[in-house]
Parts: sequence; C-alpha cells; structure tokens
Amino acid sequence: MVLLDVPAAVGLNRARGRGEADKLERESMDFHERVRQAFRGLAEAAPRRYLVLDATLPPAELAAAVHDGVERLLNGRRNGRRNGRRLPRVHARSAAS
Repeated sequence: MVLLDVPAAVGLNRARGRGEADKLERESMDFHERVRQAFRGLAEAAPRRYLVLDATLPPAELAAAVHDGVERLLNGRRNGRRNGRRLPRVHARSAAS
C-alpha cells in the first residue's frame, strides 16, 4: 500500500484550490490530523505493507518515488528470495511530521 503522507493543513489547502469543499474537507483540522496519525500508525505497525512517502515533494519527485518504490516492492515479490534470504520490504518514511 502506498501512503502519500502530507500534513493536514497542506492537504486541505490543496483541496481548497480545487473548488468548493466537500463534506470530508469541511471537517476540523483536528479531525484531519487524527486521520493522518491513524494512517501513519497503521504504516508503523505494518511497515512491510506500506510504502510511506512525503507528499510535500514536488509532483515529479513524488511520482518518481512512487514508481521506484512500487517497482522495488514488485521486484521483491516476484523474486521472493535472493541468496537464500528473504528480501526486505521497502518502507520510506516521510520527512514531514
């Protein structure tokens, strides 16, 4: 699973730039921060299942990071093992807190 991690304020500002806020976007900042922390908690509890990326990166950099991370994950699953050892899964932590 790819988690594009972004501070709630940044995400809401981006959403506002797309037009009128929907029901979810009208929730409080506290709500959005709790949701963010819940997803980050899931990723920390199961790091082999999540690729966490800093979604404050410029779009081209973020797209490249998604592509590279997913490619590594898929290659690891296809190969499964290398030199008799299980391959580690990718978990790139976000630089944003």
